[in-house]
Amino acid sequence: YISSLKAIYNSASPFHTKMPVELLMLVFRYLRPTSIRHIRLTHVCRLWRTLIRQTPEFWRDILSDSRLLEHPLYAVECVTLSAPLPFGLEVHGMPQLSIVFDFPSSARLSSLTVHIDDEQHVFSLLHLFLPSLESLKVISRDGVYIEVDPAPPFPLAPCSDRLPRLHSIEIIGCSFLPAHVSHTLKNVTLREVDILGNTLVERLEEC
Repeated sequence: YISSLKAIYNSASPFHTKMPVELLMLVFRYLRPTSIRHIRLTHVCRLWRTLIRQTPEFWRDILSDSRLLEHPLYAVECVTLSAPLPFGLEVHGMPQLSIVFDFPSSARLSSLTVHIDDEQHVFSLLHLFLPSLESLKVISRDGVYIEVDPAPPFPLAPCSDRLPRLHSIEIIGCSFLPAHVSHTLKNVTLREVDILGNTLVERLEEC
């Protein structure tokens, strides 16, 4: 009963009765929230909640919070509500990367930053099929260099099939593999990296 009274009171507020709904949605579209904490804006009133849930730009921007995947249910909801826009994610470790594997909307993922711990995490990246991914950044966690066997111990589809739109890749603190190379690449940034073998050089020359 009390919540119903509050809803009636809020809906009658001059702010809501005089401001066009379209203008309020435009405000939400350009808020550019950067933290999961900004979801609290949906708790102001029913109207705000309804309009914000219909504003995919709001949810796409919240996905830039690197802590979001610590709350998988929130992350899945934000990804769902960001449709149909492309979005980016920052992932810390294999458990969070597994969440990305299971995202129903991973086909819209256009930018991915991954903090890895060991060689197996690098190999897990090679299994990603992300048709809209344009930018990939791989970072060794804790500043420990990760050396990776240049030949993955399993059959692997060409990078151009797995990541057909990848045009930018940045590797920091781990081996850069030939399997990362695709003819679609335009920008390659290597920091604290060992380049493994002539095969990689040959593949880069093909780009």
